[in-house]
Amino acid sequence: MKNIQKLGFIAVLFVFFLMTSIWVFTRPSPPYPGNSAPPLEIISLKGTQYTLDSFKGRWIFLNFWTTWCPPCREEFPDIIQAWKTHKKSGHWTFLIVNAAEPEGDVRAFLKEMGETLNRDPETLPIFLDTKNYASRRYQVFKYPETFIINPDGVIVMRILGPRKWTSHQWLQVFTQFNFLSLPPGGLI
Repeated sequence: MKNIQKLGFIAVLFVFFLMTSIWVFTRPSPPYPGNSAPPLEIISLKGTQYTLDSFKGRWIFLNFWTTWCPPCREEFPDIIQAWKTHKKSGHWTFLIVNAAEPEGDVRAFLKEMGETLNRDPETLPIFLDTKNYASRRYQVFKYPETFIINPDGVIVMRILGPRKWTSHQWLQVFTQFNFLSLPPGGLI
C-alpha cells in the first residue's frame, strides 16, 4: 500500500513538473528590450486591420494611450510633431494605439486635438485596440507607454510615462536608429 502511495505521489510530481516545464518553455517572452515584440492586431480609424508584420522592416514607434489620461493628452501634440518629422525619413512607422475606449470617444478627442493641431484626425496614425488585446499582450499598465521596435521585430526600448518626443535628446535617438537602418556600406 505504501508503494502505491509513493508511486501516486511520484506520478503527481512528474505531471506537475511536466506541466510547469511546458508552461515555462511555450509561453511568449515578456515585452522587454531584447525580446521579440508580441503579436499585434490593431484597427485604423478607417476600419483597416493591421498586424505588426504589416510594418516589418521599419522602425516602429508604438504608443499606447487613453483619452482620460492627462499625461497622454499632454504628450499627444508632441507625438504628432515627432511623427511629422520622422515619417519623412522612410525608416519609421508610428502606431499611436488607443487602449480599450469606444471609437466615438477617440474621435471626439481627435476632433478636439485636430483643431488644436490644425490637422484632419483621419490623417493621423491613430489605431484602435477596442478589446484591449494589444495592451494586454504588451503588458501595458501605465499610460502613456511607448515601445521602440527595430526592423527585425525586436523591442529596443520600453518607455513608461510621457516624454518630450521633439526634444534634442529624442531627436538624437531617432537619428541614431535611422543610422542603424542604413544598408551595409553606410550612407546612401
